[in-house]
Amino acid sequence: MFMGLKNFEINGVNNDFLEINYSGSDKIFLPVENIELISPLGLSDAKLDKLGSANWQMRKATAKNKIKLIAEKLIKVAAERKLVNTKKISLQEDLFQEFCDRFPYEETPDQLQAISDVVKDLSNGNPMDRLICGDVGFGKTEVAIRASFIMVTDNKQVVVAAPTTLLAKQHAEIFEKRFDGYPIKIKMLSRLTKVVEVDQIKKELCNGDVDILIGTHSVINRNLKFNDLGLVIIDEEQSFGVDQKEQLKSLFPEVHVLTLSATPIPRTLQMAFSGIRDLSLINTPPKNRMPIETSVIDFDKGTIRSAIMHEIKRGGQVFFVVPRIKDIRSIEEFLNDFVPEVQYMVATGKTSNTDLEKTITAFYYGEFDLLVSTNIVGSGLDVQRANTIIIYRAELFGLSQLYQIRGRVGRSNKRAFAYLVAKEKTSLTETAKKRLNLIKELNSLVSGFTLSSQDLEMRGSGNILGEEQTGQVNEIGVSLYHEMLQKTINSLKLNKNDNNDSNLEENWAPVIRIPVTARIPENYIEDSALRLSFYRRLSNFDNQVQLESLLAELIDRFGKLPSDVINLANILKIKEKCKLLEIELLEVGAKGITIKFREGKVENIAGLLAFIESDKNNIKPSNEKLFIKTKKGNTLNISYTLLKNMEKFIKKKAP
Repeated sequence: MFMGLKNFEINGVNNDFLEINYSGSDKIFLPVENIELISPLGLSDAKLDKLGSANWQMRKATAKNKIKLIAEKLIKVAAERKLVNTKKISLQEDLFQEFCDRFPYEETPDQLQAISDVVKDLSNGNPMDRLICGDVGFGKTEVAIRASFIMVTDNKQVVVAAPTTLLAKQHAEIFEKRFDGYPIKIKMLSRLTKVVEVDQIKKELCNGDVDILIGTHSVINRNLKFNDLGLVIIDEEQSFGVDQKEQLKSLFPEVHVLTLSATPIPRTLQMAFSGIRDLSLINTPPKNRMPIETSVIDFDKGTIRSAIMHEIKRGGQVFFVVPRIKDIRSIEEFLNDFVPEVQYMVATGKTSNTDLEKTITAFYYGEFDLLVSTNIVGSGLDVQRANTIIIYRAELFGLSQLYQIRGRVGRSNKRAFAYLVAKEKTSLTETAKKRLNLIKELNSLVSGFTLSSQDLEMRGSGNILGEEQTGQVNEIGVSLYHEMLQKTINSLKLNKNDNNDSNLEENWAPVIRIPVTARIPENYIEDSALRLSFYRRLSNFDNQVQLESLLAELIDRFGKLPSDVINLANILKIKEKCKLLEIELLEVGAKGITIKFREGKVENIAGLLAFIESDKNNIKPSNEKLFIKTKKGNTLNISYTLLKNMEKFIKKKAP
């Protein structure tokens, strides 16, 4: 169990360590530069092992065997998909740029990258299957709109599937506004569509007169015939069942598929992690966006009245969401008795199509103050003036549902408030308490992906090739599971023999003993969680450019780098060289440097011997180690220079 960061002074050198407790009183302290050796398990009720116990290795071995079977199936699925060819889309760059310039907001860097990813997918000649994961209101819809524009200007049809009539209607309005002035025909198909219009839309789809069809589950239908369908967009994918999504792909095996979600289901997330689906993350919040202030409260009439009136007085509107239709009556009684001055209306799944459309439209245009509804508003409804939401009996909603419902507010530059009203906390189940606390804690502006990762750890990912649950994530943790899965996939792609399991070799890190203080001081980054985050990011850098970029970020956010942080960066650069050269120990003493290689890992023995011969007066082999006599000076610079010189010999290519 990770207990936090601890600071120790050893032989006059002050450094940070991660304290990890085991069953009983056993504990270890891991140097922060080796933080990549641990990964979160993600289970609050996990049973601790004894230090030195074989239980952990046994669980990993079991997971490894099952992972290989899954990886083999993944490779087969991916290979079959690669065999399907689609026409490469011809991007009309000038026309596309003109369309992009009409976007009334400033794109975020992540949004631009997601758009770039989609453009690349549409141009490579294979069917796209990309997940765009971004928090509510972060601009996923604009990515879909631009993908649609590319398709229709190449004479392809687009279908957009949304989980609810309300979201479909909203999408239709947004698409029509963005495509205004272009000769592009957009139609909507849902339970609000009249029978006569449905028949006409089907006819127009078949002959190619409709360019973009937006609708609910009804658009996933074998009876719909398209003239030339090129792109399917699934919004709020967590609201669609596995069977529905698989049916969609079986109906249209050659078309591009773009999936949008703030909180993808665990199975979808694992598919993205595993490489069977491509993933684009939109993590950057729009300019001036503020996080939603979330509270878990009992049903206190005074508190709820104050919350409602505070929003109304500042010119806003309020959502009041209930889990069941039978709860509506008691909420109406409360509003009539305690907030009589507030105008409200009710919307549920049983409201007639005409009345529902009128109610939502009136709320959208601010004609009344408060909307009482069931979870019918949980997906995508965007009302800019609504910045307070009250979720009644919040414990009855699922984790993803709560997150989506809360996302109906906070979509402008005003502070938004969410009140999760639960029954007496003492009577809540542990699962319900955990769910509510998690939603409350996720107050950052980049929470949807975090929530999905938590959900993946809490529920398990399931078998990504079907609905069978594997349970392996619960055994070894989501991070390690996917790291092992990805290594196996990469190995199988290269047709490597897996008999020796070399591709699943456990992470290792060299031991670096250089008597310097190398850490992030508390007075540089005060928040311990943030310091830990930067320790992990620094320790996991892939190349020198990435390390320099991280250091530049530190300077930008926290000011000039202290000498201790510079020392840490140099230690990490030395560690990178040690891993490259298979050095398991580098220790700096008073007279020189001691180096020990990993047993049997040095491939170029001739190069190592040549290195020794290059300075045999100062390089002495002894007891499977090398001792290199060095001059006095900056030990970090001397160590790094020595390793770079050694690399020239050991990594030298054979003539």
